Amino acid sequence: MKEARQQPWAELLDYARWAPSPHNTQPWKIKALSGGEAELYYDPKRLLTVEDGDYRFFFVAIGIFCESLKIAARGQGLEIVVDYVTDQITGDAGEPQLLANLSLRPSTTQEPLDPELIKARRTSRLHYDGNPLSELALSELAAEAERFGHEFKHSSDRDFIKWVLELDKETLFDDLQDRATREEITSWFRFSAAEAEKNPDGLWSECFGFPGWLLRFFLNRTYLLELPVVKQATMAYYSRSMTGVATVGWLAGPFLKTADWVSAGHMLARFWLVLTKHGGCLHPFGSVITNLRSHHQMAERLAESEEGDRLVWLLLRLGYSREPPRSKRLAVADLLMAVEDRPRSSIQVEQFA
Repeated sequence: MKEARQQPWAELLDYARWAPSPHNTQPWKIKALSGGEAELYYDPKRLLTVEDGDYRFFFVAIGIFCESLKIAARGQGLEIVVDYVTDQITGDAGEPQLLANLSLRPSTTQEPLDPELIKARRTSRLHYDGNPLSELALSELAAEAERFGHEFKHSSDRDFIKWVLELDKETLFDDLQDRATREEITSWFRFSAAEAEKNPDGLWSECFGFPGWLLRFFLNRTYLLELPVVKQATMAYYSRSMTGVATVGWLAGPFLKTADWVSAGHMLARFWLVLTKHGGCLHPFGSVITNLRSHHQMAERLAESEEGDRLVWLLLRLGYSREPPRSKRLAVADLLMAVEDRPRSSIQVEQFA
């Protein structure tokens, strides 16, 4: 009985578990109530309470996860209805908290994106090959963003790309000087293959192209970066990992409230899979968005108006690289909750997305 109840959700989770999340925290869990009904929970222990204190990018990740479920379901002739029950998130709770109710329904909707793209999708922090993203890919990415009310812009100007890469580098080193930020980042790093296997989440050093011992050394001794010669050498080392970038892009649109963040996530899931379909990869410069000073510099350089609910909410490099290592993921069994455990969110709100 338990297997029959969980099987449809386990099959969909086998796709959706590969959805990206900030620092690969994978904050989601599903409780299968029946073959057609389930509950979506978030795990408070998997929140970034420092770097994402207002949980904007947590909700973006939830949108990506739910859209991945939808794409996988449509591949089986099904549709998932997501009914959110709260937009109040807490990192203080000791157990998973209910976020949404999920329902499976028969569907005849034709999904243009192959669910297998979800498993093929990658974040590439490796060297890119120096070729700009194809015009066809760029036009399809812009169209996908527009469907959700967002705007995708891009540039292949060498001076502009150099400026973006410098901004990303400066922001990273600026963030590492903040103790709370540094400690949160470090807690999610997996510095060896053994660590990544033991804890199949977080930031595996292999995906960064840096030796794990070197990352551990500097994250635990950031005071060394105050020495000009050390900082200069370290920044030069980091810069060499960014060679071959010929296209940078940014996304702008409604990004003021929870519904905006979730919708942006649904869009980003599809945006990324369109890129994957064209053989491309991307690397988000998340620190530039969350660091207030860098965000202001970015918006000013882009000459983007950030009025009302409109915000430039993602900056990224796009292009082509060799196939990058894939971050580890929690097993499906680790994401399925037992039905007898029924923690409930204490706040009920109207559907927000």
